[in-house]
Amino acid sequence: MARILTASPPRVSWPVIRTRLLPYVLVAPALVLIGVVLLYPLGLSIRISLYAKQLGFPERFVGFANYVRIVEDPVFLNSVKVTTIWTIGSVAGQMIVGIVLALLLHREFPGRSVFRTLLMLPWAIPNFIAALTWVWMFSDRFGIVSHLLLQAHIASEPVLFLANPNIALPSIILVNIWKNYAFVMIVILAALQAIPTELYEAAEVDGASWWQSLWRITLPLILPMILIVLLLRAIWTINTFELIFIMTEGGPARQTELLPITAFLWAFRTGLTGLGSALGVILMIVTIVFCSVYLRAYGRSLRGEV
Repeated sequence: MARILTASPPRVSWPVIRTRLLPYVLVAPALVLIGVVLLYPLGLSIRISLYAKQLGFPERFVGFANYVRIVEDPVFLNSVKVTTIWTIGSVAGQMIVGIVLALLLHREFPGRSVFRTLLMLPWAIPNFIAALTWVWMFSDRFGIVSHLLLQAHIASEPVLFLANPNIALPSIILVNIWKNYAFVMIVILAALQAIPTELYEAAEVDGASWWQSLWRITLPLILPMILIVLLLRAIWTINTFELIFIMTEGGPARQTELLPITAFLWAFRTGLTGLGSALGVILMIVTIVFCSVYLRAYGRSLRGEV
């Protein structure tokens, strides 16, 4: 009977094993750090959200009762409405102002570098400092904004920007636009500078106007970057906390109370940590779903699919 010869598997030398393991060894500290800083608190929040947990009292497992309670709570529904208005108004304003300024700064004119530096300052200011500055500027007694309106006879009495439920949210939306338009401006300006000048020269030879070049060349080429910036600004705006909390703490009459502020107030002001954690988990899920749907649509648009 013929003997069947089987080839033995090749032996892998230690240098090859070391080369293959080196990337994992280099990434391991970052993964451990992410696990400690991100994954552990996230898992702990999900666990707390399943308990009726109140500061000073023993916890009790309730399953998804906290989530059901949140959905039925009118405070949550009000926060959803406020967050929606806040996000749409802020992101739309930041995108419009940022794109317009980027188009202007892309053109050659004396002192362009100075204007670029000055227009970046709001984004460089820490949120804490910006919030306190605008609280002072919106003051009805000492604020410069109310004083200018009185001097221009636009208002007949000092304006309570942060105390009036009708104008508190629009006022803070304007502050957020001022604070973050520079990020949009910088990214779009970088995208504009990446467009080859030969395209504009060819369009000019063909007799295209500035407006036609804008619609036929500029906007289509920077559209992918616009969509990415739009997604980033939407995520950051939905999760805004410190700017509004410092200025109004969600007031007056909950007219500026976003979902992150509601979660904070439930967890640390009323002591309902289980309810606050559940709201935080809901906000995380909504953000993930929004990003997934948006990126899927973005990928299909790049591929030219309907």
